[in-house]
Amino acid sequence: MAQDSLPLQYIKGVGPVKAKRLSRLGITSIAELIDHYPREWIDRRVITPIARLPIGKKSSISGIVESFTIQALNQRLDALCARVRDFSGTIDVVWVRVRSYRYNVFASLEKKLARHPRIFVYGSVSFFYKKRRFSAEDYEILISESDQPESFGRIIPVYDCTAGIDQRFMRSTVARVLDSMPPAHDDPIDSCMLTKRNLLPCAQARKEIHFPASYAARDHARRTLAYREFFLIELALHMQRRRIRSSIKNYSYEIRRNLLTPFKEKLSFSFTASQKKVIREIFNDLCSPRPMHRLLQGDVGSGKTVVALSAMLLAAENGYQSVFMAPTEILADQHYMSLKNFCEGIPVTIGLLKNGMTAQSRRQTLKALADGSLSFCVGTHAMIGRGVRFHNLRLAVIDEQHRFGVMQRAMLSHNTITDSLVMTATPIPRTLAMTLYGDMNISTIDELPPGRKPVITRIASESEAYTTIKQEIVRGHQAYIVYPLIEDSPNVPLKSITSEWNQLKKSVFNKYRVGMLHGKMSAHDKERVMHDFVNHALDVLISTTVIEVGIDVPNATVMMIQHAERYGLATLHQLRGRIGRGRDQSWCILVGDTSHEQAQKRMTIMVKTNDGFAVGKEDLAMRGPGEFLGTAQHGLPELSLGNLMFDQELIQQARDDASQLLSDTAQNTTHARSAREMIQQKFKERLNLARVG
Repeated sequence: MAQDSLPLQYIKGVGPVKAKRLSRLGITSIAELIDHYPREWIDRRVITPIARLPIGKKSSISGIVESFTIQALNQRLDALCARVRDFSGTIDVVWVRVRSYRYNVFASLEKKLARHPRIFVYGSVSFFYKKRRFSAEDYEILISESDQPESFGRIIPVYDCTAGIDQRFMRSTVARVLDSMPPAHDDPIDSCMLTKRNLLPCAQARKEIHFPASYAARDHARRTLAYREFFLIELALHMQRRRIRSSIKNYSYEIRRNLLTPFKEKLSFSFTASQKKVIREIFNDLCSPRPMHRLLQGDVGSGKTVVALSAMLLAAENGYQSVFMAPTEILADQHYMSLKNFCEGIPVTIGLLKNGMTAQSRRQTLKALADGSLSFCVGTHAMIGRGVRFHNLRLAVIDEQHRFGVMQRAMLSHNTITDSLVMTATPIPRTLAMTLYGDMNISTIDELPPGRKPVITRIASESEAYTTIKQEIVRGHQAYIVYPLIEDSPNVPLKSITSEWNQLKKSVFNKYRVGMLHGKMSAHDKERVMHDFVNHALDVLISTTVIEVGIDVPNATVMMIQHAERYGLATLHQLRGRIGRGRDQSWCILVGDTSHEQAQKRMTIMVKTNDGFAVGKEDLAMRGPGEFLGTAQHGLPELSLGNLMFDQELIQQARDDASQLLSDTAQNTTHARSAREMIQQKFKERLNLARVG
């Protein structure tokens, strides 16, 4: 067993009890302990003379304990005051603790101070009962004058800890492990690469990240270890991409145009230049002997659905089945209706498979899938359930992939599908997309259909929003009103959809037809409400964010978002994408509390731009890549030090080096073989899932 995989209890000073406590932090091995990086560092390199201590500023002192006393501060608190002297003077150092009637809370400290040792203390000077005192936050007592302090005279790490595990224990344990670790002999980053990229050897970088000699050394170590994280991921993605590209399809496509031409002729619009480019890329993939594995990015309303449908029609021309997977039942219903409308008069059959169907409808759909009488099937995750069999499924379109778990996409892929098109309306900068989808080809629709007017977004009061909604209804248009809650909550002071629906339909909109839609409604009720709204049997739809993706009602020209300060930029932009889908001017009205700086910033960005890629960039900057991208949903390991947004140059370097190491000329070297073995062991099945998006 490698030393870094040893259980923690075998480390000196840990034992079974401490090991169990460390497991609460996700630390179960030496490797995980070393990778438990500090959350911050405190500079204790300077020891301040007692006579020069500033008031209220964090400082470190060192001196000899001359005496100490214990005082009762009040009915709950006791204080231990120790007189400490250095060459410049004396000061009383104070520790305050909650009194216990069962034991002496200062017993251990008293025993140590009774020997009048040398002590190092970190804290600040304040006035304690009108006297100048030094409030202790951390301390270290030396057993003998020849000892060197571990937590003073240096930059020290501060870790996330848990009950029974304090900073002193973490520092000493990590230091002990680092000192005993031998140099790595199987590191995939060789000495040439270290020199080329100005990186530290792994062992040195680990020591410097935990116990840096300077902040510059810490930053150098962080850069080295971040590069290492990216390099290992890029190696895995390159290996996966090579595997995908080495496989050959046992079927082929031919562009016959017996379905594509009628489809194009019946459309009421022409494809944009960007859509045409993306369709060519997809068709080239499908006609290639290797399986398609492509990510399609496009802003809300850019026309991704008709692009995907073009690919499905090409599959149907060749006698193959396609599935269109949606993340919610409402969205599946919408796509089902959209595909039926687009394909009206075209000889293809379209089915729907989701939870909540009648037993008879489900049996009929399953039978049609199995015998090949269905060309397309639209559905939710129900399509990857037991009992679902396909006749000759060859293409999977997965919409809004960030809402699907990796395992769901993997299960779909393992069901003999070899061509996959993953669509997302979450704009991701290309460098990040190449890391998250490093084994996929990427297409981007970067223009909206002609004739659409940009949505005007403004921050307004509730009454102003209601006035705009009424004006649009009078013009024959429809409106959305979005609330964050389904029901009132005593813990959250926000308006809810149920209470406001009852109130609004009786007062503000008593002359109009008002519907309600939320996630807790039955599938039948949701379908009925959406049918009514699509067919203009409703003027106003009061909803939660269940309408965030995929809903397409061109006659809806105004959206009022209540408590807009509660939503992230991505959600606000997705919601806004439900309007402005026709040729009439549309308005998005944000109603909310702008007193919070971040909320005001998000709402101001929405007012300034309709560009989804600009919104996505701002959202990424505000939230950080982890929350924005949800890397776990992409099958990638969590990054400890690397930052997908700010380390893009480092990512590109790691990608280039991984490609070079696994190139045809280098892949049989000892170093490359060692790297492949490490990746297989490190990621196992986790990164195998990256092949399905």
